[in-house]
Amino acid sequence: MARNITANYIAWTIYYTFQRIHAEFMVKSRGGTDSAGIKWKPLSRRTVAYRPINQGDAKKFGFRNYQSTRSLLTPTEDKRWSAIFAYQIRRGRTKQDAAKIAWSVLRKSGAKTKLMLLGDRPVSLLVLTHRLEMSLRPGTVASGRYIPRAEQFVNISNNQITLGTTVPYADKLTETRPILPGDLTPWIRDAQVLAKRKVGMR
Repeated sequence: MARNITANYIAWTIYYTFQRIHAEFMVKSRGGTDSAGIKWKPLSRRTVAYRPINQGDAKKFGFRNYQSTRSLLTPTEDKRWSAIFAYQIRRGRTKQDAAKIAWSVLRKSGAKTKLMLLGDRPVSLLVLTHRLEMSLRPGTVASGRYIPRAEQFVNISNNQITLGTTVPYADKLTETRPILPGDLTPWIRDAQVLAKRKVGMR
């Protein structure tokens, strides 16, 4: 019985630690500061503006076709954009340069742009595909064992718990936006308190 309680305790400790990691991740993702004092660097306005948008955002911000930046233009502005673009191509410009020139002219005449409309919208960080975020959610506990989620690792050795994510690009992302504090002990201790209550330990 004691062995089963201990196994359950460890499993629930891991569960509640991941629950805390995920909750603190979401605090940072939404622009807040987590309980360890970590706050992530915000995205640039340009990055925010050119993130994919859904149909709801498209309707809110006036896109006729949410997959096309030019759908922000009025029909008259769009014709003018096309004319400028075609003229610059005939002059030997690359498509990229021709588009930049066309947008520059339209902006000066008051045309709406993604940067203007979307650059300051609130967006969550590191959740574009939700792959990383999903790997930090708690798994499940069954028969005294913690069952990790996909792309989640857990190692118990010498009375120490090591856990995290195996998402391949996580290390690169966390160079500028760390997910975990340097010392995870306070979060694990809080998880241990919850785990003891769960399994009826004193």
